[in-house]
Amino acid sequence: MTKAVWGIELSKSSLKAVRLERIGQGITLTHTGVLTYSGRDNGVKVDPDMQIREALAGVKAKYKIGGERVALSLSGQATFNRLIKLPPVEASRIHEVVKYEAQSQIPFPIDQVVWNFQFVDRRYGPGEEREVILFAVKKEILEHLLENIRDVGLNVEAIQFGPVALYNFLSYDQEIADSCIAVDVGATNADLLVIDGPKYWVRSLPITGNDITKAVQKAFSVSFDEAERLRSRPGSPAQAQNVFQAMRPVLREFMGEVHRSIGYYKSISKRARFEKVLLLGDALRAGALQKFVSQELQLPAARINKLHRIRTGGSLDAAHVAETLPTLGTALGLALQGLGETRNRVNLLPPEYVKRREMNRKRPLVAAAVVLLYALVGFMMVDAQARVGALAANMEEGRRLQADMEQLQGQMNDVVGKAAALERPLQRVEAFERNEGLLLRAINLVHSNIPDNCLAGLQDADRLWLLEWDCESMPIAPPAPRRIDGREVVSAPATWDPRRKWVVRMEVALLAANRSDSRMEEYLIQNLLGAMQVGSAWKKNPNKSSVVDEFALVRSMEGPQRFEIKPLGRTRELEPSSLQDRGAPPSEGEYALFQITLEIPLDSAEARAAEHGPSAGGVAGVK
Repeated sequence: MTKAVWGIELSKSSLKAVRLERIGQGITLTHTGVLTYSGRDNGVKVDPDMQIREALAGVKAKYKIGGERVALSLSGQATFNRLIKLPPVEASRIHEVVKYEAQSQIPFPIDQVVWNFQFVDRRYGPGEEREVILFAVKKEILEHLLENIRDVGLNVEAIQFGPVALYNFLSYDQEIADSCIAVDVGATNADLLVIDGPKYWVRSLPITGNDITKAVQKAFSVSFDEAERLRSRPGSPAQAQNVFQAMRPVLREFMGEVHRSIGYYKSISKRARFEKVLLLGDALRAGALQKFVSQELQLPAARINKLHRIRTGGSLDAAHVAETLPTLGTALGLALQGLGETRNRVNLLPPEYVKRREMNRKRPLVAAAVVLLYALVGFMMVDAQARVGALAANMEEGRRLQADMEQLQGQMNDVVGKAAALERPLQRVEAFERNEGLLLRAINLVHSNIPDNCLAGLQDADRLWLLEWDCESMPIAPPAPRRIDGREVVSAPATWDPRRKWVVRMEVALLAANRSDSRMEEYLIQNLLGAMQVGSAWKKNPNKSSVVDEFALVRSMEGPQRFEIKPLGRTRELEPSSLQDRGAPPSEGEYALFQITLEIPLDSAEARAAEHGPSAGGVAGVK
């Protein structure tokens, strides 16, 4: 078992490293280091890749890391994670079903990402759906990271998402109760971590510590470094109050994002009840911020300042560790994963990198085996020649030795052939052959019709906002309801049904402009879905891309191949209905909300893909 592991958190502004060692029956923190890059936010043009390489090389040399194992982090902004539910299937088919769901849930071509999953470890009832958390990151992001560390020579054993590493640290070392919220705000990234029993949910927030510091910089007309000092360590109570007033507008916007995120999680997890808020990261260091967050969320707020299970050793100063601990949670979680002490052990190292690393490790053993084999064969040949020379009359013995050598050679060739035969199916396993582009084709056809709302001359009646969308794969024919005690009950399917369909839901907003719902529905069908009704048939709008024509959809309330538009009322805010206060009457507001539903059977979609070819291009952002 590994005795020591380094956890290194990489960000755009700094590097944080810790070393954990297994000593006796416990784990000890022996080294910590924080290295802030130069030239950040002061107008100096820098090469971020060069900064990371220099920082890693400096840490390796300073702490003499050598060949000790290392776990690295990726920021939450660079990664994808989603909680999904699997239908009840046999244990032997679970990985097959997870792979199928990954192809439908991950919003990138599956051959362009490295993905993994983790089961939610809790008690499940008979026939209950199992919960799984999917994780994915684009290969190009991982390859770029590994290219940066290649020349440094670190022994990288694992790559993990920063927020997941933070969860691993909190669940191992801190008293987090059953449910809590962790807010980690660094200079260039901010993450919200919801811990709900055995489950957790992560969202990257758009407002970071640098945004808070820039508000102080602007208010006091000082340099960025001086503004950061004022933010974290104001000189007097009066100055602290002035600094807090300068930060207040940004903090209110930040807490608005936190409120919306928590509200969304509660909408998908109705029983969630949170007991406290944990504050991490250097940006929330000031005591006034702790009180502000507590008042805004109506929950007790506390900063992490003490280790409970991890001991402090070496030459570390306990007071210094307590001071820097709120910034070291992610690095500690990485090192704990390397020691095998975490709940989540997902590793996003590319399979090719792992295979190459294992081959490099085994190369000395293979070389030694080859040398021994040659020595053995050489010894046998020398011995055989000695026997033939000494016992020239005993030719039969010489022939027997020659036959033994030929048999060994044949066995050796047979083993080499079997090894080559094993490599081919392993390569086929790594190649994902399923068509993962059906969802992207449908989304691209809709997205190409969304107007540029900033375009000069665009009429108000033509402005359209896509506020939210989601998708799921489900059986075409759901289980028929049964009557139990006079009530209709729909049971979960007993086996995986391969006959499935895409269900895509979008929420859009229009300026009402005194138009009726029916007129706006007709507008959406013609201009967003690209279809026109001619008699009882739906035809393609020649001026638009048409998802209706592409997949032969009809407007209907039911059926496997359909579309429907449902008005959701009026609103004053351009945000999804799930995040709005629905207490206001639905007739108020200048914007009209509609929900659009598309249902596309996979077999018909695949047939049309073969006939027309896949749609080109990716999915752009919402306008």
